[in-house]
Amino acid sequence: MGARSHNTCSDEAFSFGALKTTVSTLHVFHVDDSVDDHLLLKAAAEMAQVSFTWDVAESADTAIFYLRTLLALNGKGSLRWPDLVLLDVLLPQGGGFKVLEFIRAEPKLSSLRVVVLSGSNAPGILEQAYALGANSVLLKPGAFRDLVKLAASLHATWSTPRRLSPEVSPVADVIHLTAR
Repeated sequence: MGARSHNTCSDEAFSFGALKTTVSTLHVFHVDDSVDDHLLLKAAAEMAQVSFTWDVAESADTAIFYLRTLLALNGKGSLRWPDLVLLDVLLPQGGGFKVLEFIRAEPKLSSLRVVVLSGSNAPGILEQAYALGANSVLLKPGAFRDLVKLAASLHATWSTPRRLSPEVSPVADVIHLTAR
């Protein structure tokens, strides 16, 4: 929770024009071995005019090391806990499912929200991701305009606290964006 400034002006009338809307910033841990994919997603977020901050890992082992470091620091370091983990499936050193298994096996990390982003719609990816505890599974868009929509959707969906409802099937969370 950030500090707030409060000014009391007894001689001035209240003005709605003086109010500023605050845009919540979504802190994302993006685990993807493609620097291009990260840069494109970052550009898409800017184009969508949504506020993200980023930490990036390019392999499964690097991602797990980062998460272990967060645990070891226990909130005392300069690293910030992610609001959302965006996880590619195909990664060097074990793949994204290795990272997802680590997150769900570690009690202090198990509440992290994880969205699996896959460039492949190969059979079994969706089922395996949900079986390992992914909150959502998305197919990486092929067109930049769809990536802009994805960035806006990620921000709208995950920048506010949200609990998964047991009545909602996780399969309903899948979004397939295609070029039109």
